[in-house]
Amino acid sequence: MTYRESLEYLSSFYDTEQSCLGTIPFYDLCRIERLVELFGNPHRRFKTIHITGTKGKGSTSAIIASVLSRAGYKTGLYTSPHLLDIRERIRVDGTMISRNDFARRVEEYRSTVDPALRPSFFEVYTCIAFNHFARKKIDFAVLEVGMGGRLDATNVVTPLVSAITPISFDHTEVLGNSLRAIAREKAGIIKPGSVCISAVQKKDALSVIRATCRENKAPLYVVGEDIVCRGARRAPATMRWIGEVFDVKGLARNYKNIRLPLAGEHQRANCALAVGVIDALVKQGYRIPRTAVMRGIRNVGARRSPRGARQSPLRARCEVIRRDPLVIVDAAHNVASMEALRKTLVRNFGVKKAVVICGFLKGKDISGMAREIERFAKTVIITRPDSARAADPAAVRKYFFVGARHAVPLRSNKPGDAYKKALGIGGPNGTIVITGSFYLVADVLRMVTSDP
Repeated sequence: MTYRESLEYLSSFYDTEQSCLGTIPFYDLCRIERLVELFGNPHRRFKTIHITGTKGKGSTSAIIASVLSRAGYKTGLYTSPHLLDIRERIRVDGTMISRNDFARRVEEYRSTVDPALRPSFFEVYTCIAFNHFARKKIDFAVLEVGMGGRLDATNVVTPLVSAITPISFDHTEVLGNSLRAIAREKAGIIKPGSVCISAVQKKDALSVIRATCRENKAPLYVVGEDIVCRGARRAPATMRWIGEVFDVKGLARNYKNIRLPLAGEHQRANCALAVGVIDALVKQGYRIPRTAVMRGIRNVGARRSPRGARQSPLRARCEVIRRDPLVIVDAAHNVASMEALRKTLVRNFGVKKAVVICGFLKGKDISGMAREIERFAKTVIITRPDSARAADPAAVRKYFFVGARHAVPLRSNKPGDAYKKALGIGGPNGTIVITGSFYLVADVLRMVTSDP
């Protein structure tokens, strides 16, 4: 099987990320349990860290994986969705799976599994990831759930530590319409005897997490109570390095002058959660030197470009892709993430008003995100992300107020046209922000960068 053939084969499976609402299948763990059994349960051959929550999962997972790699452990990282390349979802020590290995794993899957099982794309891909990690003989896998937790395909593992990032409203059509209901689904990754680390949560969500930990006799540590972020300083006043400098009081040690190349108060919170996970492993006897923690955080998301090695933050997390004018992409796709973006623009970039290009998927809280966008937008350009679930720009426009005190929303069905229009409106000294959907951000990154 060639790489192209492997992509075509995977595209034949039902993909909940791309499918329209109303066609969501029944979720359970039976299919993924059968799949991993056919491959000899590869997920039992390495230790796991399991991450769920509504926002911050990707950043938290990447920080943990970076630290473990720096500590000398061969570390797999499984995340979703991807931005520019489907292989981004499977990484070992920061390097995504090669095309040859990818095609080989897909072929192994095709030759092993009866098509009558009819799993979803995410179930297939999760099985492929577990198989790849086992074949690469990794020590740890850091696994980000796809959606929810209790019935997510990744939830066949029994982790050493489970981590829950801030819980808010998202995927309500599947997870429930109340914070308690959503928290119950997220808390489904907590396993008997494992340690749970939680971010700061709203009262209803935290009460569910505490109750689930008690039921499973799982020790619980909470950011803001047991793990404390302190002494935040403004990042150096240079556009060459944008991030956060702060201290963390951990479970096992204190960390001074952490340098995190990700901007925003929410990223400090994500890092504190990741430090909590690392310290929980230290308390279990795993050797993770303090220097590995500091270097792992400082180098999170480091990647190579054709010009050689360089430091770069995770993609689409307040990422600057152009300086003149200033162009920032951020894949905020729920209200809480949009609020975090607004605060980061002011604190880290000094931006109060920007030209905003936005596009959304159906089923999201577009009204809530629109209210946040209006607080930092002088002009809004609504476009259509490249997804079958994309909301129509004409329908989105009604969520924005029109008047002297509000940004007047414009429509542009193609992201490329929206970007050109924004450049014209913003001028050389303006600021352009692209947000609202991973798919929209990916569209723009493909247009303006050649370094995936």
